[in-house]
Amino acid sequence: MRILLLSFLSVSLHYSLGLDKGLRIYTCLQKDVEEPTECNLFFMTENDEHVTITDNGCFVERSSNGQLRNYCPLQCQTSEVVDIIQQQPEQTKDVCILGESMGIVKRRRDWFFWRTLECALVESQFEIRCGEIMTNEPFNVIDPEIEGSGQ
Repeated sequence: MRILLLSFLSVSLHYSLGLDKGLRIYTCLQKDVEEPTECNLFFMTENDEHVTITDNGCFVERSSNGQLRNYCPLQCQTSEVVDIIQQQPEQTKDVCILGESMGIVKRRRDWFFWRTLECALVESQFEIRCGEIMTNEPFNVIDPEIEGSGQ
């Protein structure tokens, strides 16, 4: 039941979000309690095509602190910044802690979502945004017509 609900939530959320090409839905469902969850990455292409990738391109690597981490590409090659904007269900936040047992890192030309084994054993869903660096500074527009008008 829990798996079905999580799966339905991810698909319905994905389709209800419309044409946001920067959004990634990373859904991890448990098929066997002894094994890590199996994950799907849902997103839209620039051509408005819905894409689902199943653990394609994922690899395991030991971090500098000795942790085994599973890295999966997010297909955000042109993005300047990538953020996890939502994590569900709430209970996973005790196991999947940003920066400790999961996170995002840029490697060469793509961004990767990583999880430790502890986090990979938990059914969860992550909403990830691929985007550009936002600034609160106004655009610096130089227009000679406007510059001299106040004198």
